[in-house]
Amino acid sequence: MNPFLLLFIGILMFFLTNCLSSVVGFHVALVVTWLFFSLIFCALGLYILRLWSRLIYGVAELLFGGIITLVAISAYGVAQSREYVPIVGGGIFHKLPEGALQLSGPEVALFGMLAAIYVLVRGLDNVGEGLSELSNPEWHARWQRCFRKR
Repeated sequence: MNPFLLLFIGILMFFLTNCLSSVVGFHVALVVTWLFFSLIFCALGLYILRLWSRLIYGVAELLFGGIITLVAISAYGVAQSREYVPIVGGGIFHKLPEGALQLSGPEVALFGMLAAIYVLVRGLDNVGEGLSELSNPEWHARWQRCFRKR
């Protein structure tokens, strides 16, 4: 099966969620089921892509890890500025954390950065495995020189 077709279907379903909810009305069970199947299509497509070519999958993982890093850093900056709320008449006060975990915005953004690090490491691992599967020993030797096991 073509991994790109599954990814396209999954991403298309994901972005058409708003259209679905506006056509049939927002029914939580229907929208959640629709999103679930869209994510299943994406996961199957990515898994088949990984089986098909670990090198391409690893490069894609590195790109998405970079995007996650940029989003997390941006969220950290925004969260830092929102932690302090101006008071009418002058001054500021520190806004207490909200939510079930009682984490502040910067702490939540740091979790995003940790997730980005994990995705980047997995991407590097898949690129290394993909290079070892290629019949080009020169590139694999270069990779091993940079990241050899000690």
